[in-house]
Amino acid sequence: MTLEEILEYEKKKARKEAFEEGNEEGRKQGVEEGRKQGVEEGRITALAEMLKALMASTGKSLNGAAEMLQLNAEDLEKVTSSGLLD
Repeated sequence: MTLEEILEYEKKKARKEAFEEGNEEGRKQGVEEGRKQGVEEGRITALAEMLKALMASTGKSLNGAAEMLQLNAEDLEKVTSSGLLD
């Protein structure tokens, strides 16, 4: 093997290792992001179920039930825009 061939081989090997490391890091980030998204979706689903149950059991409006749960405007918007109250 010539010196040029050895250098080319080493470059390819280094690129492959860097690519694999990047893929692994990307997978880890993707899993973490998916986990966070799943937790948030579960939280919104639970809030929607609590709101529906409160509205049904107390006869309160959506805003009244949200007030009872002490939901902030951001969470109330997430629940209402999720379509889970329909």
